[in-house]
Amino acid sequence: FSLTLNVPKPDGERHRVDTLLVRGTTADNGEVKQVLVNDKPAHETAANLSQWEITLPMSDKLTACAKDAAGNSEARPHERVP
Repeated sequence: FSLTLNVPKPDGERHRVDTLLVRGTTADNGEVKQVLVNDKPAHETAANLSQWEITLPMSDKLTACAKDAAGNSEARPHERVP
């Protein structure tokens, strides 16, 4: 698997937000069945979950992982601090 998290940088104290739009990409040699971010399923925006997004409540840490059709999951989830 290959999974990338794209998290926007905060825009200073002027623009406080309660939610975070997280976008990412996945790549696999087979069918990607699911991407979870903070244990919530992301929505497909391109075929085979090659691009995805999810809106989440603001969080101190994001954790994402993917699972393919064969049941394989990433050994180490991706983590990012927004």
